[in-house]
Amino acid sequence: MKKIFFYIDRTNKQIRFIHYPIDRKSQLIEWEQHSTISFDDILIMTEEMNRSFFSDLQTICERLQYYLDFGKQKYPACEKELSEYRSKYENNFLALVLINILETEYWAQRDRLLSWDPAIIVTAIFNTNIKRAKKALTKKVQELKVAVDKLALYIEKDFECYIEQTMTAKTEIIATFECGEDRVYMGLNDSFEPLVYFFSRKIQNSNINLYRCVNCGRKYFHTSDRVYCGREECQHVKLLEYNRNLRETRKQDVYRNLIDSYNTYVRQLKRKLTLMRIEQSDMQQFEKEQEQCAAVIREAVSDYREQKKPVDDDLNAIVQENRHRMKEVTDRITEKYFG
Repeated sequence: MKKIFFYIDRTNKQIRFIHYPIDRKSQLIEWEQHSTISFDDILIMTEEMNRSFFSDLQTICERLQYYLDFGKQKYPACEKELSEYRSKYENNFLALVLINILETEYWAQRDRLLSWDPAIIVTAIFNTNIKRAKKALTKKVQELKVAVDKLALYIEKDFECYIEQTMTAKTEIIATFECGEDRVYMGLNDSFEPLVYFFSRKIQNSNINLYRCVNCGRKYFHTSDRVYCGREECQHVKLLEYNRNLRETRKQDVYRNLIDSYNTYVRQLKRKLTLMRIEQSDMQQFEKEQEQCAAVIREAVSDYREQKKPVDDDLNAIVQENRHRMKEVTDRITEKYFG
């Protein structure tokens, strides 16, 4: 069981958490730990919880209700089952928060029961107080489901919908001084509502919006539509499209085509010399001549582009002249080895 607090960092589009293990008397067991999830993580985690998580949470609830029937003895099986579900959802921090809230409610109800005469609790399994405690766990699961459904609805509506103006859920706070400023962390120990409320209000009252990735179809948060979300595979597709568009643009650029055509020709000549294994000094001479020819072509093309002159015979002649010059250089070097 943990104490968990959150802070919404709108600037970096992150939610920061402080959490630390406690015993049943809320005494600190270990030093505080810190975790961070992105706003985009909220989308993925909420989707997963609505897809499969709550059937597991209901099972956890039923198992905890079963353990309420026993006396003061601590049952290791209870801890083991909770640990197994935490492992199952170790990559979904929000699911872990909900499990922790339900566990916190379980221990609160159990301690309330054990404040009565243990003998009565053990023998009277259907005691009214036990029934009330079990109902409290069922109600807690329902409250958590309502909160997550509310967040999912806001996401579906791209947060362009009515969001409550006030929040009535009770919560603890922790004030810390971080990065040169005071920060207030809200508690997530009794209810999930604080995160839903403050996160949704932050999004609605900022320039951060929801967009849909054209590649994977997932939504993502940003201040402008970047077409692709930040997932690695989507960014790879974006790079491929950028390179494809760049090639198409170059193909349609008549000035660029002249330079590209010349460079392709020179690469072929250089490859021929490379396969001949010529001496380094000869290759340096080839590259020196190539730099001079390329500079002449670039300057001529640049002048035509600036003046918006169409490609004419004079410009083509400059390119052909320098191609011929590089052919002569290559032939001269080749003759040195095979003449």
